[in-house]
Amino acid sequence: MIYDDHQCIHIYFVPPRMLGYHGWKNLILKSINGYEPINIQQLVDVLVRKLEGEMIEFRCQVVGEKDADYVICMSQQEVIRSENRVLQRHMIASWCSMEAISKELREELEAKESSEAKRKNAYHTMAAMRNITNG
Repeated sequence: MIYDDHQCIHIYFVPPRMLGYHGWKNLILKSINGYEPINIQQLVDVLVRKLEGEMIEFRCQVVGEKDADYVICMSQQEVIRSENRVLQRHMIASWCSMEAISKELREELEAKESSEAKRKNAYHTMAAMRNITNG
């Protein structure tokens, strides 16, 4: 998915039975469950701290087509359950880069988890970061 500021994010949490999503490209992420992140740090913040409910709803728009909207809905539990498997299958070391984690989110993680080793480990998965923040 491509942001207006040309930062890129890839969603790998698509279960195999949803193969039709793999060919999608050049999408602008407009919102996630009503939140409208304007950069990668805000996207990570929404995914870690602000999602509630059973589903994650990504509203997207095709680049250059104002009327072509797509809605991708995923089970939040299924996304979290499949995270480690997907990261391993695609040989991805971490779900996001350290630069994608805002200063505010890092400070919250530090305040809620005193062990530096556990914190560093938590940075590798969305689920672990969510466990600390929702603690």
